[in-house]
Amino acid sequence: MTKPDKVKYVVFDSFTATDDVVLERGVGSLGTRTRAPIVIPTPYAGVGQMPVREWFSLQYFRVQQIQALVSSILAIMSFAVVIALYFKWDDTSRLLVLILFVIVAVYAFAWVWDMFLKVWIARQVINVRRNPFSIWRMTPREQMQYKETIVPIMKSQRETILILNQFAREMDLNPIATVDPDSIGLSEEQIQKWERISGEGRFEREDYPPELRDAVWDEAISLEKIKNGHK
Repeated sequence: MTKPDKVKYVVFDSFTATDDVVLERGVGSLGTRTRAPIVIPTPYAGVGQMPVREWFSLQYFRVQQIQALVSSILAIMSFAVVIALYFKWDDTSRLLVLILFVIVAVYAFAWVWDMFLKVWIARQVINVRRNPFSIWRMTPREQMQYKETIVPIMKSQRETILILNQFAREMDLNPIATVDPDSIGLSEEQIQKWERISGEGRFEREDYPPELRDAVWDEAISLEKIKNGHK
């Protein structure tokens, strides 16, 4: 199937599509059919075919992608011009050499910052530890998945294992054919713990294994302090 020219939207009943394949409404040759149609903006939409807010959002996104690079270039040029004005250099070649020197110096400092100082590691650790959804909160989607899918599967697996173990004992089979559900994370305590976590949508410090509690849990942002208004 050939690619259409300047298509504003592709509306279809399936959730899968690629740039080379366009699914017409009701066809659904790729993926699972859904009840509600899905509207996907294609990359061929022009300014006259896209809502104004979406068009401005797209331009803002494009500018954002080069924001750091443009800011770095402007900062380097400004620094070089300030130095040239301070020394009262009128020669353009000197200014170009100075700009090149500043670029090399900035990149060298960035390389040392990345390869030796590695401050970005601590920054990422702090970002994770200060993100409630990384430590003690569940997203609504995770709550739904655990409540509607994972916890029921855990219960079903435990019941199935217990039935099979009882069958193995009644048939006098080799003891190796039996499986202890507690040893594979399907104990009643584990299931009750995940029922509580998915119901409340949050973890307690004790929910983590002892060897991980100090590594992931930050007492400064514990749930009780946040509840009491201490950020």
